[in-house]
Amino acid sequence: MANLDLQFADKRKYDHVLDIGVGNGATTKYISTHFFCNSIIGIDISEKAIEQAKTKNLENNIRFEKRDIKETQYPSESFELICAFQNHFHWEDLHQSFLEIKRIMSKDGILL
Repeated sequence: MANLDLQFADKRKYDHVLDIGVGNGATTKYISTHFFCNSIIGIDISEKAIEQAKTKNLENNIRFEKRDIKETQYPSESFELICAFQNHFHWEDLHQSFLEIKRIMSKDGILL
């Protein structure tokens, strides 16, 4: 699914990218190969997933953090590209999660 979605994204440079629900980090790594990004942050609510993703992804511009999408605590308008592939059905509060995404996404940002 990520492969198909990423085909539609603008191939411009993204300073800051957020990948929501990283699991083992494979999609985060895939994102890093398709876009020039200064930094990519992958988040997941599961500590186990974050630890697994960290061991498989050692690129300098990728970091993983345990965070809940409904309240990330990132500054407003932090990300130009936000990806959430096949995981929104796991979000505890869908409405609040999308409000948070809107808050942390830049005005000209893209949500995949």
